[in-house]
Amino acid sequence: MYRTSKFLLLFLVISFFTFTSALSAQPLKVYVLQSAPLGYIGANGQPTGEHWDYIKAIADRAGVEVEMKLAPKARIFADIKNGRIDMAIFFRASKRDKVVDYVGRIRQIKIVAINRKGLQLKNYEDLYNSKKIGIMKNTFFGKKFDNDSNLNKTKLTKYENMVKMLGVKRIDTATGNAIVLSYQFNKFNLLDKIELPGYTLGKKEQWLQMSKKSTNRDKLAALQKAVKELSKDGTFDKILTKHVGSTWEVINKI
Repeated sequence: MYRTSKFLLLFLVISFFTFTSALSAQPLKVYVLQSAPLGYIGANGQPTGEHWDYIKAIADRAGVEVEMKLAPKARIFADIKNGRIDMAIFFRASKRDKVVDYVGRIRQIKIVAINRKGLQLKNYEDLYNSKKIGIMKNTFFGKKFDNDSNLNKTKLTKYENMVKMLGVKRIDTATGNAIVLSYQFNKFNLLDKIELPGYTLGKKEQWLQMSKKSTNRDKLAALQKAVKELSKDGTFDKILTKHVGSTWEVINKI
């Protein structure tokens, strides 16, 4: 009886460690925002994008396995809050401080205004020379700009429509995320239609964020180290240039 109990105890101990080892070997679940150039389906039918490649590079450097999917913004926020996913990249916001841990900053993103060629934009007051200013619906730039009734702002739902309208002079100014604007101007060959550098309306910080309910929080230190190294050695910049072109370096450093 004693011998049987001893073997049973040994079996249970081995089973426990095998089970916990299997749990720790599970890949981290990561969502990538489905919006070009952040995450999209490439010409080969496979997911790609700026954030997609950031996650791959971080996982490789940290030595962790990840399982990635493209997802809409609402699903990302809901699933990282309840712990159904481990991580995602999005802007840092105080309203999510109790929901996530901030693993590491990818980069600072400028919120900018870019004028059509021939119409200079060196300071805020120059915006009053624009007959029409394109803005993305449900995007906030700051109290001064948002509440300025003297600016003729036209609300749009897609960045690509905004840059095309600027290209044919239907609007004088395009506004929004510097990286996304760089991508769209490059995609539609409209770089010769814009007056650079433009004007900065605000700033946001792009962070890799981990759910506080993640069961993979033991990987946090390795991930933090990876983000710092990839930011410092220029890997993130190379990935960004690959997806949006080099103009981002001008537009995002206004």
